[in-house]
Amino acid sequence: MPIYEYDCLDCKKTFSILKGINDNSDTLCISCESINVKKKISAFSCCGTDGGADFGSMPSKGHG
Repeated sequence: MPIYEYDCLDCKKTFSILKGINDNSDTLCISCESINVKKKISAFSCCGTDGGADFGSMPSKGHG
């Protein structure tokens, strides 16, 4: 399950929630319980393990 990051437009807090991709339920702010939240665009990384393309920030084995 991915972790989504949100900004609350009411109390201005930022929070993260572990939520299923197909979970369409309302997301509530964990501080003030408002539904007035906006999903942030978050960066992610992934690492190749067998010499394939490496788009992550971790160095490959033998490179440091």
